[in-house]
Amino acid sequence: MSRRVTLVTAQLLGFGPPGGVGAATTWLALALGRMGHDVDVLFAKEQALESMDAEWAGRYAGAGVGIRVVPTLDVTVEPKMFARMRATVTGPAHGSRRQTETSGCRRRLLSGLGSRRRASSWPMWS
Repeated sequence: MSRRVTLVTAQLLGFGPPGGVGAATTWLALALGRMGHDVDVLFAKEQALESMDAEWAGRYAGAGVGIRVVPTLDVTVEPKMFARMRATVTGPAHGSRRQTETSGCRRRLLSGLGSRRRASSWPMWS
């Protein structure tokens, strides 16, 4: 039975320097395509990218794998908490304020882990 599969990735062989995630996604897509599944790869990259290498384009087409490139946006989309963390790291170089804000984030993170430790019966957390 043939399935429709869509893989979403920011790395893919044939676009720029390869990475481990790109290689894994590529080989999975090619294997599924060769098995007869309807495979699309949704390639989402933050920076503008060069065109796909012709050799890789041929390999994807030969396996029946469709590559769709998500257009680059001028807008940053991220959760509010990431923006606050970024402001802490890149903010003014007031050593004490920066250290306090970072320590506050760390304290909240560790306090959450502490509650997990108490609630867990796993020996490592006791």
